[in-house]
Amino acid sequence: MHGQLIIYLLFFLLTKVTQTFHLNDTNKLYSDLLQGYNKDVRGTSDQDSMTGVAIKFSVVSINGFDEVSGTFSVIGYFEMFWKDDRMTWDATKYNGVTSMTFPQTSVWVPVIIHSNANGDEGQQPLGYDWMIVRYLPDGTAIWSPGSLFQTYCAANIKDYPYDVQTCALSFVPSGYLPHEIGFLTISDKVSTALYTENGAWELVDTSVSNFLLEGAIHVIYVTMRIKRRATFYVVNMIIPIAVMGTLNLLVFILPAESGERVGYSITILLAICVYLTIASQNLPKTSYPALSVLGVKLLVDLIVSTCAVLFTIIGLKFYHKDDKKKVPSCIAALTRCILCKCCKKKYRKRKQESSAKVSQNSNGSSTTFVTGGSSRLYTDDMWYEITNEPEEAEVKDITWTDVGAASDVIFFLITAIAFIFSHTTYIVVLNTTTSEET
Repeated sequence: MHGQLIIYLLFFLLTKVTQTFHLNDTNKLYSDLLQGYNKDVRGTSDQDSMTGVAIKFSVVSINGFDEVSGTFSVIGYFEMFWKDDRMTWDATKYNGVTSMTFPQTSVWVPVIIHSNANGDEGQQPLGYDWMIVRYLPDGTAIWSPGSLFQTYCAANIKDYPYDVQTCALSFVPSGYLPHEIGFLTISDKVSTALYTENGAWELVDTSVSNFLLEGAIHVIYVTMRIKRRATFYVVNMIIPIAVMGTLNLLVFILPAESGERVGYSITILLAICVYLTIASQNLPKTSYPALSVLGVKLLVDLIVSTCAVLFTIIGLKFYHKDDKKKVPSCIAALTRCILCKCCKKKYRKRKQESSAKVSQNSNGSSTTFVTGGSSRLYTDDMWYEITNEPEEAEVKDITWTDVGAASDVIFFLITAIAFIFSHTTYIVVLNTTTSEET
């Protein structure tokens, strides 16, 4: 029992001694590296040579895209690598210390500005005072500044809600000449190892590039292509619009005697106005580079629905017109032509009435004789002469109620064709633009 306690005690003491040695070595290395260090001077021995900074960008999540203000927000961070000749040491002289960390405020880091930031963020350089820079024995510096980046991104809402947006973050070094600092991209794609999916937007494609702008300044471009997840808008906007267009047609089937036609059609018109307002609130107040196809479609549906209200009022005018006033011959001919195609027997009826002459037969036998267009049936004490001669066709006069019924057919067809054309054109335009983008 005492032997095990002694072993544990020795192990604890040896561990403490080893940790003390490492702590002392780290403190000594920290002091040696910062002795005479000037954080405002680049770490290259030859100040005429360029400090090359290798970069890699990783995205954590898409915070959102505001089409109205044109603001794209993304959470991400850089991984930057460069050489600082003043931060080299022999690890064997410091008991095997292979890396050191320093506060960002104590060492040199490149001053990089988010040049197309939408807000005050662009006025501040990358990184925060609490961030650290890690150094390796060969002088390699590793710095990982991250933030919520908000950038201006012009929205192309032509295909809304099936739109695809391309937004770019641009970063430039501040205060350095082109021969003093340069960038090298480790990967031409954004890293998505820590990426969390966004419920409203899908990350389709990414790219990272750098170039010399007009021979004066190095620029880092981080481009992201995002696609809107349209299921929510299909269920809550597009399908209701299509259903309301169909309901608009039913106003011409509703009986005129019900007195609800005008109220029904105006209710549908107001519902479409509400959806037009909702859609316009989610779109930027601009027509560049193109208007929203959905907005144009809603406007067309609004116009068609307005015409349906006018058609309803005109139809009711016919229904309630005094039948004592004669229908003009041209309107009567058109009405007869339209309604006869649907219900011909209602206005032209050939009567196939039969007349019977009854006589008594003395012998009571039952015999039938057919002669020409008549037939005789002899039964018991009676005989029947049945004639089957068609009478001339009887044509009813066209009334204003008939004109109203004919106008319902015409207005129904016009409204149905307009809505079908609107829906079909919208689908064709979306498919065309989507195929062009892919």
